[in-house]
Amino acid sequence: MMFLRYSWIILRLIIKYFSLILLVALVLFLTKKYVDYSSTVYLIFIIPILSLLILINLIVIYTRDYLKYKKKKGNFRTSNIVILTLFAICVLHFSVNYYMENKSVYLSANLNESNTKLFLYSDKTFKIAKYWNHGGDNILGKYELKNNILTLKKDDLEKISNFEITHRYDIFSKARIITTDKKGFKNLIFE
Repeated sequence: MMFLRYSWIILRLIIKYFSLILLVALVLFLTKKYVDYSSTVYLIFIIPILSLLILINLIVIYTRDYLKYKKKKGNFRTSNIVILTLFAICVLHFSVNYYMENKSVYLSANLNESNTKLFLYSDKTFKIAKYWNHGGDNILGKYELKNNILTLKKDDLEKISNFEITHRYDIFSKARIITTDKKGFKNLIFE
């Protein structure tokens, strides 16, 4: 009997906060910058709409809690815990995003006649950014640079980058070019 009572309470909490948690998770998913991701100009419209839905959801939750509190049948404790936890997760998420977007660039290069750029960061990570009219794809990974040989450490890099970027390049700083000896792949040019 006790199990049924607690399971009913848990089910009610899940139903009450499900849409809020789902909306916040969707915003976090659409704005991630710490794994391979695609971005699009349409996020300019999607994120404000989702934020408005989150705000409406918060108003409904707190209005419902206030009406229960007024009847002396409830309090704000559970709502505050859930909302503060979601807020802390969002702050952590956006802090990591800010760090990932503002790392110091060690070297950057363009692919010949393409909208693809390679960024090498000082913390031994790289980003390959392929831009198009309304967005772009970003591939993240680690690199190693020894004796002017650049090795990009990412599984299936060639396939992921549509066979534009390969794993191994030779860097010639005087010629401002990064070359590869693998057939079918173009050289990179320093910016």
